Amino acid sequence: MDETSLLLETNSSNNSRLLPETTFSRPRPTTDAANWDLPEMPIYPVVESRVIPGQIKGKEWISVEGKLRFEAQEAQLLSKWGVTPSHAGTCILVPRVWSGLDPEVIINSFDFDYFSRLDADRLSFSMLDHSTTWVRAATWFKSSPHNGMELDNFLGSGPFRPMDGSHLCHHGHCLNPFHSIYEDYKTNNDRSRCRIMAEELRALGLPIPKCCIRHKQRPCLLQHAAITDFEAYLIQISIAAQARGLEYTPPVSPPASHPYSTFETHLPISFTGCAVTIDPEHLATPLLQPVLSEPRPTFQCRHCSVANTFRSLPGFWAHIRDGHPLVPESSRIDDIVRSGTSWQSFKERNHIKGTEIDVDDTTWRQVEQMKQADFDWNVVRGWKLVYNRKRKFGMDDGSQLDY
Repeated sequence: MDETSLLLETNSSNNSRLLPETTFSRPRPTTDAANWDLPEMPIYPVVESRVIPGQIKGKEWISVEGKLRFEAQEAQLLSKWGVTPSHAGTCILVPRVWSGLDPEVIINSFDFDYFSRLDADRLSFSMLDHSTTWVRAATWFKSSPHNGMELDNFLGSGPFRPMDGSHLCHHGHCLNPFHSIYEDYKTNNDRSRCRIMAEELRALGLPIPKCCIRHKQRPCLLQHAAITDFEAYLIQISIAAQARGLEYTPPVSPPASHPYSTFETHLPISFTGCAVTIDPEHLATPLLQPVLSEPRPTFQCRHCSVANTFRSLPGFWAHIRDGHPLVPESSRIDDIVRSGTSWQSFKERNHIKGTEIDVDDTTWRQVEQMKQADFDWNVVRGWKLVYNRKRKFGMDDGSQLDY
C-alpha cells in the first residue's frame, strides 16, 4: 500500500470514529418556558379618550386615515409658502400666529421690527382628543407605522423615555418635513452642540460642512443652522414671492444685532457649495382649499408687545381681563364687547346657512349679558375664565399641548 492510500484510509477511519460524536441535530424544544429570558410587559394605566368614552386615547394617530389627513394639511400649508412636500433645500418657518396667514399680505412689509414682535409659540396639530406641536406630529407620521406602546409613549403615558420632534436645521418654527426627525429627548438635546459649532464656523469665516459627523443616523444640517432666524424668514418670503410671480425687495442692510459679516436675504446664498437651495420643480402655487363655511373669527390683543392671536373667545377674554391689569378697565371692556359682538355676528350668519345656535352655551349667554344696561366690569370679573399665564409671559412654546 503506497503512502497516499495509507493516508486516505487513516482519515476515513478517523472520520468514521468522529461522526457519531459530531452529528448535527436540531435542538429539542424545552418544555420549561420560564427559562426563556423575555422582558416583562410594562403595566401602566390606560388613558381613555375624553371625546369617545370607553375608547383609548389617540387611536386615530396610528391609523392610515390620520396620516393622510395630516399629509393633506401639510401639503396645503407648504403650498402657501410656494413649495411642495418634496422640497428639502430651505426652511419653512411658520409660528402659531401665522397658522391662517396668507403670505402675500406680508411679502413686502416683513422687516426686522415685524420679526422681533413675532410670538414664540409653535404651530400645533390637533386630531380628535390629542394635540401636539406640528413638527412632532409630522415626524410621528413620517416614522409610522407604530405599535400600541409607541402610541402610549407619544401621548405621554407609560414608563418610557420621552420622544421629541427634533429640528435638524435648528430652527424651532421650521415645518420642512426633511428637516426633522422623531427621536428621544437626550439625542435632541445633544444636537445643540452642532448648532453652536455652525455659528462659530460662520463667525470665523470658515467653510461650513453640509452635515455634522456627530449624529450618524440623521446628521444636523449645519449650513441651515448657521443662518439666523431672520435670514431664514427672508429667504422663505423671497421663495413665496417667486412662486406667486410677485415682486419682492428684501432689506438691504442687516439689523444692528446681526452677528455675521454677510447678510443672506434670498437665494443663492454666499456659502460655498451650499445645500440651502431650491429645485424649480419643487416650486408650487397655493392649493385651493374648498370653502365649506365662513372661517371662524380670531382675536388679537392690542395691548401685548408681541403679536398675540387667539382662536378661543373665552381664552381671549381671560387674557384681556387677567393678563393686563395695568390697562384701564374701560379699554379692556371695550375689547371684550367688540370681540363678543364679532363672534355673535359670525354665529348668526352661519345660523342662516343652517348651523344651529346653542342659546344655552356659556359664551352665548355671556355675550347676551353685554346687551344689558347693568353690564359692567364687575360682571366680567365674575365670569369663570381660565387664564394662561405661560402664554402671557412667553413661556408656552407649545411643546406640551394637549387640548
